[in-house]
Amino acid sequence: MRRLAVVLFSCSTIACGSGGQAAPRSLQHTLDEIHLASVPMEEKQLILGSKSDYDKAGLERSTRESELADAKTKKQIAKNEKKAAGLDYDSAKSERDAANKSADRTRINNAESATRAAELGKRSAEAKVKFLEAKESWLKKEVTWANANVYAKQAKYELDKAKVAASRNIRPSGFQLANFDRQYQDRRSQADKRRSDADKEKAKAEKKRQEWAMREREYMSAKGLTGTPESTTAVLDPSSSTTTSSSSTGTTQPLK
Repeated sequence: MRRLAVVLFSCSTIACGSGGQAAPRSLQHTLDEIHLASVPMEEKQLILGSKSDYDKAGLERSTRESELADAKTKKQIAKNEKKAAGLDYDSAKSERDAANKSADRTRINNAESATRAAELGKRSAEAKVKFLEAKESWLKKEVTWANANVYAKQAKYELDKAKVAASRNIRPSGFQLANFDRQYQDRRSQADKRRSDADKEKAKAEKKRQEWAMREREYMSAKGLTGTPESTTAVLDPSSSTTTSSSSTGTTQPLK
């Protein structure tokens, strides 16, 4: 039972992929490098290049997985900021109601301004959460693509090994060069489809970032804040280390 539980857990967290898409299966056609041991190194240059690409794809997948985990953490922090901004707005409204009863025009005007600013801060915080939710969805697609890309690069590596073997008339039992070629074409097609899916999700996330940027600028204007809005630093390049600082209004800490 314990062994079965481990297998099921692995499927739910790794093998079944991200974003509701099944993870690619392991390659069917591979060639043990021992069959190429007698091939001179100068004839293996093609293999060395594709092996390097395969290794890089694995590192890229690890990077995407790390960025996804980071995005999930930032989303949870932003949800807490949203709650805090909502409480600030409720407090501002209470002060405004009390000011209206005082007939003190200065107090009333100040309370109205504070309430408006708090409302804009709440909207900014809400928009930030929506952006980070969209970003998380996008990065899930990136992880799915990265996984498919690893298999595509591996399939190319196996194909190049098969080509070298065929050129040397090295043909292990069941060896068919055409099988390796079809496998690579299929895995490359799968990776291209996942790439397209990720790009579409990225466009959606960028739209949410722009909506957040608009709300954040409104808030900063109401508060008389200057500096670089946090939304402008929330770039959507997976290779970049994106950071969103903690603040209840959705603006960067130095602006306070």
